[in-house]
Amino acid sequence: MEHEAGIKTVKETPRKPLILILGLTGTVFLIGTLLFVARFSPPATPTGPWGEILVPTSRSVTGHHVIVSAKIANLELGQYVWLTVDKPDLGLCWPKAPKIEPNTLFSTTIYEGDPKEAYTLLLYAIPKTLHDQWTVWANQNRLGGLPMPPDNRRLDSIQLISKTPAINSFVFKNLIYGLMCCEKLTIEDRK
Repeated sequence: MEHEAGIKTVKETPRKPLILILGLTGTVFLIGTLLFVARFSPPATPTGPWGEILVPTSRSVTGHHVIVSAKIANLELGQYVWLTVDKPDLGLCWPKAPKIEPNTLFSTTIYEGDPKEAYTLLLYAIPKTLHDQWTVWANQNRLGGLPMPPDNRRLDSIQLISKTPAINSFVFKNLIYGLMCCEKLTIEDRK
């Protein structure tokens, strides 16, 4: 646009108010904070027996000795807590931990002999009759598993992965055969 004196004026565009930008940034920050708190805050206090395996986390790689930490709450009188390794496809479990005090945060080390695949670690709240059976089984160092308790006894479960994969017999035989062949060649070459 030109004025009579030949001076051009530039049409100014309105700038976004600083308040609008700060408001949007604050809203995004608030939503992010609420989502973060909701994700990592403890669950609402349950009314029935409750437990959570804290360490190791699901899909962790473990060795033979596994350090387990868990918290338990709201166990009723006459309920006992056990850690087990379960094989759902067989319907069997192997009780692992000795008596765990109810309604506490605890840590223990279990031994998982030779897992040949991923395995499931479970935390159960069981009645006294089952607890007594498992105690007898554990004290006798039995190898065979026990029938799994009903699902409603399960407090928590996680999947774990063995870092020591088992060598199957085919691989082992080929390894031995290869060593024998190499030794024969070495002896023959010396002659």
